Amino acid sequence: FFFFFFFFKQKTAYEMLRSLVGSEMCIRDREIIKQLQSEIKVLADEKETIKELNEVMSSKDKKIEELNNAIKQVKDEQDKQLKEIADQLESEKQQLELKDELVEELKTCLLYTSPSPRDLSTSRMPSSACKKKKKKK
Repeated sequence: FFFFFFFFKQKTAYEMLRSLVGSEMCIRDREIIKQLQSEIKVLADEKETIKELNEVMSSKDKKIEELNNAIKQVKDEQDKQLKEIADQLESEKQQLELKDELVEELKTCLLYTSPSPRDLSTSRMPSSACKKKKKKK
């Protein structure tokens, strides 16, 4: 009779994990798969949240741009109105200066007007001048 003895080498823990088969492998992998699935779900939720936040930010950016455009239009309109007012004030200032000049000219250049021939009773001439005229007649 021949007897064959087989001697098996004892395996390390690492070698044992690598060599799991069948139900042992399914049990080990089940926990890893559950953990990965939950992490994937969290990542998907985070991705959706980021997408929603980007949409909100985009919407807010558009509103900010619209507000900036409205502010620019209002500012341009106010600048236009201020320029018109400044031009009007400058024109009025020039008119006032011209009026002041005319008043000064009128003050320095008084004209003497002779009495009306129809109105002999009242004269603008001094009384001595009137007497001289009468004597000449």
